[in-house]
Amino acid sequence: MNKFEEMVKLLNCFIVLVSTQCRSGDLRITVSCQETENISVGDMPNFKNWLLLFFILLLGWNGLFAQSNIEKPNILWIVTEDNSKHYLNLYEEGGAVMPNVEALAKKGIVFNHAFSNAPVCSVARSTLISGCYAPRTGVQYHRRMKKAPMPDGLEMFPSYLRRAGYYTSNNAKEDYNFIKSEEVWDESSKKATYQNRKKGQPFFHVQNFGITHEGRLHFSKEKMDKTTTEASVDQMKPFPYHPNTPTYRYTNAWYRDLHQNADVAIGKFLEKLEADGLMDNTIIFFYGDHGGVLPRSKGYIYESGLHVPLVVYVPEKWKHLTPIKAGTRNDAFVQFIDFAPTVLNLAGVDIPSQMDGKPFLGKGVSSADLAKRTVIPNKENKCFFKKSQIKLSNSLLFRNCDWIIPALKRA
Repeated sequence: MNKFEEMVKLLNCFIVLVSTQCRSGDLRITVSCQETENISVGDMPNFKNWLLLFFILLLGWNGLFAQSNIEKPNILWIVTEDNSKHYLNLYEEGGAVMPNVEALAKKGIVFNHAFSNAPVCSVARSTLISGCYAPRTGVQYHRRMKKAPMPDGLEMFPSYLRRAGYYTSNNAKEDYNFIKSEEVWDESSKKATYQNRKKGQPFFHVQNFGITHEGRLHFSKEKMDKTTTEASVDQMKPFPYHPNTPTYRYTNAWYRDLHQNADVAIGKFLEKLEADGLMDNTIIFFYGDHGGVLPRSKGYIYESGLHVPLVVYVPEKWKHLTPIKAGTRNDAFVQFIDFAPTVLNLAGVDIPSQMDGKPFLGKGVSSADLAKRTVIPNKENKCFFKKSQIKLSNSLLFRNCDWIIPALKRA
């Protein structure tokens, strides 16, 4: 038996790491130690072994402390409601011009194929906060009678960020179909802000903008007759599955005005982030919470109800966390269940195995991984129709198809 084993046997001192909390470099460790009874002084290990034990503990402490001080990126979600990608000029000709979002896109990544996992708020947001498919977790019912518990052993993902030292804030919409614990947000309200964090503490903040919500699209005939829109009503071209009537043209113009109003609010928020000196250290996601808001989008499980805009800005400092070049568009298919694991991966936090989604950015994600998410048409799997054409296939109406999802192979 060597000296170290002898020391362990004689002392029988079990060091138990009860809790380690690293909050902005504030490392707190609770240790309990129990000595073996009936040990005589003559049995105690010599000074050299005591010194060895001291240095082992010191190195362990320093390693944990150093890990707690590793700089992490801030992560910001900018969320607009009820707007599929079809209503944005960034994606579709004739869509709303949003200068601030488009400026972010020029320095960031535009995902051409980002999808919500549900066409309505509560279900979509439940997939975002959990990283899980809604039917598997029992949260697929909008305006449910009762909230569902989180799956055993899984928490809403901001909880993991908090334990890793992040300040988590949400302003302000939640609308989860899950029972929420008190460990999710440091604050979640209309006054919630990343500015309340400790000095130097990384943050994860969600800023919701409800300007484009369907509730803002209600108007009377009198209002329609008296209120002029910024977008030209005469230039509006309703989708082929909508009637080309004065009411629909006006509604489309009004809806684009709301998008531009949302863009102004987003611009002001980004100006504040810049003034706080945080743009160079903050990864920013801009996305819509599901499709919308005219008929055959919100509430309908069609491409037009699920296909959302997604722009991700990764500052130069953190460009090693993405294989995608800034200022480009990417054809990888990503979905809401991927967002939680992606944020955890960007923050250097372990991804729970219970999550259904997979990260599309962060450490370990390569161009090859993203290529696997991209489907390229071939002779066996041709696109049913060319871009800007409409065809009916298996009772599903698609529009502006320039990609193809192969039929599921039968086992």
